[in-house]
Amino acid sequence: MAEDDRPPDDMGALEVEPAGAGPGAKVSGPLASSLGDRDPDELLSAIVKVKEAGYVPKAADERSRASDMLFTANVRRSDLDALAKDDRVESVELSERLGLID
Repeated sequence: MAEDDRPPDDMGALEVEPAGAGPGAKVSGPLASSLGDRDPDELLSAIVKVKEAGYVPKAADERSRASDMLFTANVRRSDLDALAKDDRVESVELSERLGLID
């Protein structure tokens, strides 16, 4: 189906946005622009894509695995630099803040 023939509500195929150059470019998502305002111990939810099947960085607490190279994780704000510098991490997509239950 040609792009012009798609229904107006059709957003097309899912595409993974490239991480870009430099270590800081690996971290993206709705919260990425406001990280400087966050407490270093704040727990964030992330989707982590790695370059090595089954690899889980020490800085990420795996929650659920989508594939050998993609999983969701809890990540502390203070650990994002370690993930960004990890050569085996392709990208980190921050999705939301996680509240703590007392």
